[in-house]
Formats: sequence, structure tokens, C-alpha cells
Amino acid sequence: MVGHHFGSAHVPYNIIMFYANGILGTFGLLCISFFLKKPQRPIIVVATSLITVVGLHELFIAPYNILIGSKSYLFTVSGALAIIALCCLFHWIISSYFPFMLGKDIRPTLKRILDWIYEIVCPHLPLQRKIVFDNFGGRGMGDDPKYIALYIKEHHPDIKLIWLLADMNTPMPDGITPVFIYSRKARYHLYTAKIWVDNIKNFKKTPKRKGQFYLQTWHGGLLGMKLAEAQVEHLLTPEYVKAARFDASITDMMYADNDFVKDIYEKDFWYHGKVLKCDLPRISILLNPSEHLKSRISDYYHIQENKKIVLYAPTFRAIDDLSVFVWNYESILDILELKFGGEFVMLLRMHPNFASVSNRLAYSERVISASNYPDMQELMAVSDVLISDYSGCAFEFAITRKPVFLYGPDVDSYSQKERGLLFKLRDLPFRMNTTIDELTNAIQRFSAKEHQAVLDEFYYNLGLEESGQGNRKISEILLQQL
Repeated sequence: MVGHHFGSAHVPYNIIMFYANGILGTFGLLCISFFLKKPQRPIIVVATSLITVVGLHELFIAPYNILIGSKSYLFTVSGALAIIALCCLFHWIISSYFPFMLGKDIRPTLKRILDWIYEIVCPHLPLQRKIVFDNFGGRGMGDDPKYIALYIKEHHPDIKLIWLLADMNTPMPDGITPVFIYSRKARYHLYTAKIWVDNIKNFKKTPKRKGQFYLQTWHGGLLGMKLAEAQVEHLLTPEYVKAARFDASITDMMYADNDFVKDIYEKDFWYHGKVLKCDLPRISILLNPSEHLKSRISDYYHIQENKKIVLYAPTFRAIDDLSVFVWNYESILDILELKFGGEFVMLLRMHPNFASVSNRLAYSERVISASNYPDMQELMAVSDVLISDYSGCAFEFAITRKPVFLYGPDVDSYSQKERGLLFKLRDLPFRMNTTIDELTNAIQRFSAKEHQAVLDEFYYNLGLEESGQGNRKISEILLQQL
């Protein structure tokens, strides 16, 4: 570690030693932190402290010597070691005989030092053939990122796939590595992955490096009813707008399966890059559901498999008020049974922004909480009927041509005080019901033939092209970037 030759031919060696000594010094600091809690024999303290000082000294002095072409700095290290040896002896005396003087925990400081070293080293590590996925800031496998990851895992198992999680107890399939989203390890993978995939704009990532590719899948899906972000910038928080604008500036690609949304991404998302017209990965499960999916979800919620499912999935509100979501679920279940036959149960799924407070709602054997289920697409794939309000999930569910009903008792206040609606109500392919009586009448009058005809015209006017192959198409584009 001492007396290195710093000629130009040895610069790569010196850079390696620079990083090695940084690691050595950090290790020594962590050991000293442990000694502050449990004093050791003098020889252990002194030896560890010497190693620490040599490592840290070379970490900070090596770049300077490389630049000036110094041949040796042995005398500098020797002088430093003499001073530090005395400091180590003093440290041992304090640790052994005056421990009350060490009441302050220095571990947070050491953690900051380690984080700082991490931020210096990681940006210089080579990029690797791996993809880092995020879904709603660590909320588990779901949305487009899930179906992209599963396709790549099945057809290209040699590609390393990293999934960022806030809850490490979340089950993950083999072949996908879970990593705690707020960990140093997550930052390492973000720094060294060739590809990032995310569906939100306000998850802070590491600085994007040259050669990295960022796919923004956006969770809005096929089509939303709410006004786009740039159209309601004045209603969003300055912090979110700043984060969303920055995210758009580093995004390399977005995609949409219809001309209407493609135009919105190009004009009203603060995004100026490429928008590909392509099938959505998450639609694949709606058009090609697994044979065993219904039985798996029935087992998960302890539902008899022969029972029909109505999914109630409203969107969020700006204020934390759940009263608009509280109505007579049981009476609507009875109406559905009279109209479509069989026995119905309701899966009540709140928007992810409201999932944490969904336990305030009343449930029963027929009304089951599904807010914490990780994948909305799986719930839609097994449901027979959807009830929503202003959520874009209605347009996706309707691709199956199954019945969709809208219930928005606060439509006036929502359109005026919150995000506002992208469409006039008369232009929607579904009737907006504002009372339970209206919702009841809409169910009783439902005609499958009329429903399909209206949807066919609506999707045609959108310029929709959807074959259920988005998981394959988007995955192949990503593989070209590796």
C-alpha cells in the first residue's frame, strides 16, 4: 500500500489500489465503530486503526499523486502513521477507562461516509446485461413491468432481472432477484444495469449513465379518463412536477396501443422522445389468461371457484375521504345475480394511493378486500363484471367485452375540483351512473350485443391496435438494448 510508483504506465494499477484502499479504510472504520461499543485489547485497536488510516490516507492522496506524477509518498504515510498511532493509543484509553465519553453513536456518520464512497465508486463500474424493474415505488410485481419481466425470464433466462421491493416478504418467482428498494444494493444495481423499467415518474433513481436505457411504461394503461399531467400542472405539487419533468428528460422510450394516448404522451407528458405504437404488455393476460388463474385467486381469497366475481375498482381522490366509496354493495350483488345468474362476490380494490387506508371500509363474506393484491391485471382477468368510476381500468377490462358499469356519485365535484375528465360523459362507451338507482337500472338494462357494438366503434375511433402480444414485442425491443 505504500511506496507505489506513479508512472503513466501504472495508472490502471494505481486506480485499482485507489478503490482497494477505500474498501480497506471503510472496513477499518466499521471495526472501530464496533470497538466503541465493545472495547478490545490495545494491540487489536492499534492494528485496526493503522490499517484504517493507511487505507483512507491513500484513498484521498492517491488521485493527487497520480495527477502530479509523484514517484513515492512513503514519507507522507510514515508521518501520518506516527501521529495516528498516538491517536489510537488515546482511543484505547478512552474506550477502556472512560467509556461514558463515547455515548454518541458514530454509526450514522460512518454510514454517510460509506454511502459517499459508494456514490464515487459505482458510477465507474462497468454496465452489466441486466434489467432493473420497479412497480409503483416497490409495491411488488404488477402492471406492465411484471409481464415484461416474466416474458424475458421465460424466453431469455440468461438475462439477470432485478426487482425493487419495499416489502422483502413479497413472494417472487424464481429467476427474478428481489432487492430492497431503499438499500445500497439497489443503488448498485441501478448504477450498473443497462436497462431501467418503471411505471411511475417520482421514484428517485441514481444519475443515469451513458449507455443506460430507460423505458417508462406509465401505469395509466390503455386509456385514462382523467386529464393528463401537463394539462393539470397547476393542481399537482411542485415537488411532483419537478420529479415528473426530470423523469421525462431521462426517458428513452414510451409506448401506447392507440393513437389518442400516443398523442397525449407526445404533447402533455413533458416528454419529447420516441413514443412507439405497440400492444401493452399487461393486456396479454386479459386476452390470453392462464388456465389455472381463476382457481389460484379463488384459493387466495377462499372463494368457491364456481362463484362469479364483480371487481369494484375506483380511482383515488385528492382528499383522504372514503365516504364516496361507501354504498350498498350487497344490493348490487343481488341485482347482478338476478341479471347474469349464479352467485356473485365482490373484490373491492382501492387505488394504490389509497390501499393503506382501505381497511376502514366494511367487508363481509360477499365483499372482500383486494387492495393489497399485487396485480390488478390478474384480478380483472378472472372477474366477470367491473364497476369503476373515473379509472382507466374500465377501458382495459372492456377489451374482453365483459360488462362494465360506472358509478361516480361525485362526478360534478371531481370534474371541477380534482383532475377533471378527459372526455365528455356523452362520449364515453359506458354510462356514468351517479346514484345507486341509476346503477341498478344500468345493470338491469345491460345488452351484450349493444355493449360490443359501442365498444367496437369507440376503439376504432381511438386508433386502437391490440393483439395481446405486447409482452413479447416490448421485451424484444429491450433485448436489443443489452
